[in-house]
Parts: sequence; C-alpha cells; structure tokens
Amino acid sequence: MIIRDRHGSRGSRIWPMMVAVLCMGATELMGQYFGRNKVQYEQFDFKETQTPHFRVFHYTTEGPAIRDAVKMLERWHERQAAVFGDSLGPNQPVVIYANHADFQQTNISGGLIPQGTGGFTESRANRIVLPLTGVYADNDHVLGHELTHAFHYRIMKESRRKMRGGRGIPLWFIEGMAEY
Repeated sequence: MIIRDRHGSRGSRIWPMMVAVLCMGATELMGQYFGRNKVQYEQFDFKETQTPHFRVFHYTTEGPAIRDAVKMLERWHERQAAVFGDSLGPNQPVVIYANHADFQQTNISGGLIPQGTGGFTESRANRIVLPLTGVYADNDHVLGHELTHAFHYRIMKESRRKMRGGRGIPLWFIEGMAEY
C-alpha cells in the first residue's frame, strides 16, 4: 500500500513523522544487556558454614563478621518461624559478600546491581544474597528483611498455585511486610 498526500505525492512528509513518533516511545529493553559482561575484579575464595537452618557461603577472611551474621540469621529465623508458623528447613542458602563492591560482581544475578541495593532473595532458588555494610544494625535489618522474603517464597512454592499465586500481590505489600 502506498500512502499519498492530498497533492498525490507519496507520503514524504508522513514517514519522518511516523519515525519520530516511534522513536519517542522507544525504551531501554533488558535484551540490550545481552552480550555485556559484568566486570569481575577478583576471584573469591568462598567457604561454607553450616548452621541448624542455613548454609552460609562467605569469604574465608570474614570470620568474626560472619559469626555475628549467622547469629543474627538464627535469631531472625526463630522470630519469623513463630510468626509464619513454619521453618525454612536445614539448608536455606545465604551468600554473604564482604562489601558492596564485591556484591556487585556476583554472578548469581544476571543483571547489574544498583548501588542502593542492600540485598536480594531469588524466588526460584530461594537464595539470599547480600553484602555486609560494616554497621551491625544495617546488617541485622537487611538479614531480617531478606529472610522474610525467603519465608514468602517458601509459602508460595508450597501453596496450591505455586509461585503463580504471588503475581497478584502488589510489591508495596510484599516489601511493606518485609520491612514490618
């Protein structure tokens, strides 16, 4: 089909306008990340620490901070198990990085991690990943927040609708409950 304007010429003025309208609506897509590599500055020597409810993966050099983080995790688990009436089981994976720069190099998440991200919990593997901040109150807060998400994912996976049941829950509710 050929578009003609009122003078009978082809739509020479219409095409530039159509292209301009299409370009205004273009947004960055996740597919544009394909082919980029996440920069990794160093190799990490991870060690595993097993507790009654967690498998904590961490660097060998972060001993004292990891011992405190493990105590915080077990304390949060006890509190939240009472609230949810359930336990996470003996092998909840938690990956702890020494700082945010190391955390941003993780291959657990495929995309880039913004500076303000304090941690995340994967829905499929139900794995908690976070950096230590150097401030125990902040570490305790993020551990409790992410552990709440781990409980949410476990409950959803065991429900009749599985993870599809979580699609209708608004983000403000999920994050609000984790903050509460």
